[in-house]
Amino acid sequence: MVDEKTVELKTVKIPNPVTVKKFAEILNLSVSAVITELMKNGIMATINEEIDFDTASIIAQDLGYKTEEDLDVVEG
Repeated sequence: MVDEKTVELKTVKIPNPVTVKKFAEILNLSVSAVITELMKNGIMATINEEIDFDTASIIAQDLGYKTEEDLDVVEG
């Protein structure tokens, strides 16, 4: 009999768009770790570049997070 592990993923709210730096802060990871994961997915981005919610969501899921779009963020 195989024991099934239930892994509860942490849910994070991500604004759209979000800078790589802010995204790293939200995930509590280093910027270099986020940039490395982006590069693994074929995306070249710098610390100040903005990524869209879909991209951020894919990267977050690769790193073990569930995501929700933060609709409360007001730009300007």
